[in-house]
Amino acid sequence: MKAGLDSLGLKPAQAANVARALDRAGNSATVTVETLADGSVRVTTSVPGRAGGLANYSKVIDASGQTVPGSVVQSAYDPAGNLVHYDPKF
Repeated sequence: MKAGLDSLGLKPAQAANVARALDRAGNSATVTVETLADGSVRVTTSVPGRAGGLANYSKVIDASGQTVPGSVVQSAYDPAGNLVHYDPKF
């Protein structure tokens, strides 16, 4: 996955921040990287829960490679797909 970062055309500081997110993701996690219109990047890590639910961790990284304040969010869904937890982190 890290080798694919080059193909996204990220700035070096953004790529470093995304690489840290990839390092933190577990083996069962799915990581998506989305380039936004303003040049920032949204990284979402989805982790399946033991009881069938899903946890999502999302953050936005600006063009300078810094995490945008207020953009880090944890959300959890039950097995039926209902949002059961929403927690802005930073």
